[in-house]
Amino acid sequence: MNLHAHFWLWCLGLRPPLSTTMPQELEALVQQARGKARIAEVGVYHAATSRRFRRVMDARGTLVAVDSYYASRAGIPVAYVIARVELAKVRRGRLVFLRTTGALAAETEVVRGLAPFDLVFIDGDHSWNGLHANWGGWSPLVRVGGTIAIHDTTSGDGLRFAEEVIAADSRFLRFQVKDVTTFFRRVV
Repeated sequence: MNLHAHFWLWCLGLRPPLSTTMPQELEALVQQARGKARIAEVGVYHAATSRRFRRVMDARGTLVAVDSYYASRAGIPVAYVIARVELAKVRRGRLVFLRTTGALAAETEVVRGLAPFDLVFIDGDHSWNGLHANWGGWSPLVRVGGTIAIHDTTSGDGLRFAEEVIAADSRFLRFQVKDVTTFFRRVV
């Protein structure tokens, strides 16, 4: 089904928001988000994961939702519209929505002012360069004891990046893998 057909079915309440996160990954992410005050998701798409984060986060906390959201052929950023509506359904904590890349978002004054983060979930650009840029921008913003989870790290560029770059980063230890998401705890 194309995105526009899905959009209209979603508008009618006949389809849920789309997500690439599997149920076991989502539950592990929600466990990490529960009660946390500062959470960021890079690569929000339809906000299915972000909405769950917002439900369980600290009521006075902040969720930073980041996605570049390019417009469709019809000129409408359909995924952005869905994400905004889905996130508005949960009125818990503060929401900061940034329409930019993860790497650029990490450099913004608002993100720097919120750091350190308890949880950062990176599910954006899965290329080597995208992972490198997101890791370089977001990993320093995670508090000691906090978690950074990265989607699609069990094959391709994601696996290679996790094995070659993150494994060599003494600030982080891998502590969990759920489906294709790997979780790293900041230890220093």
